[in-house]
Amino acid sequence: EVVNEEVVNEEVVNEEVVNEEVVNEEVVNEEVVNEEETPEYWFNLANMAKDNNKKIEYYNKALDINPNYENAINGKEAVLKSIKELERLEEIRKNKETAKKFCKMAYGEKDKATQLKYYEKALKLDSDNIKILLNCAVAHHNLKEYNEALNYYDKALDINPGYESAVNGKKIVSKLLKQIEDAKKLCKMAYGEKDKATQLKYYEKALKLDSDNIKILLNCAVSHYNLKNYKICNEYALKILKIDKNNSKAKELIELCNNKK
Repeated sequence: EVVNEEVVNEEVVNEEVVNEEVVNEEVVNEEVVNEEETPEYWFNLANMAKDNNKKIEYYNKALDINPNYENAINGKEAVLKSIKELERLEEIRKNKETAKKFCKMAYGEKDKATQLKYYEKALKLDSDNIKILLNCAVAHHNLKEYNEALNYYDKALDINPGYESAVNGKKIVSKLLKQIEDAKKLCKMAYGEKDKATQLKYYEKALKLDSDNIKILLNCAVSHYNLKNYKICNEYALKILKIDKNNSKAKELIELCNNKK
């Protein structure tokens, strides 16, 4: 009997195919930067703008993007300085206009003290106005406040040394002040004089130098009273009351003179 060989079929092992995984490269799109988002854009707009508020707005936009952007920082500072200067000039202009109004009020004022107040108000608003300085000097001059007048004349001359009105005013006031000092010296001589007639002469000389001085007028009146010149004493007392209507000493002298009639 024939034995057939058993055929063993070899199992075919198929090679496993490993597919290569395709990794798609991620595309990064370039970000588009709009021109409006650059500090340079807003800086240029600021430079082209005519209105200062707009300039500040555009500089701020540039600085929002880049707080250290030097051109915008410097530009903004310059505009703010310019705005302050314009505001200052506008304030000066308004002050000068108001000062003119006060001066106009002063021109029509008859009372010298009130007139001076208007000029001083004007001067606070326009402190370097040479004409207002002169008018303050003249007002003090008219009120016989000679030291104050001299001070204002000097201020006017500090601005313009050749200002003729101030030069002339200062000369007059300086002369009056010297006369007042000389009058004081004569009064000092009178105080130490025992002879009443000589004493009166000193007072009368002093009065010629300082004619509205109430104290000298009063001393003249008293001297005449002591010399029994009651009529002249009364006349001096009346002069005092024209200057100072409430002067009690003058009133007392008039009463004493009336009792001697």
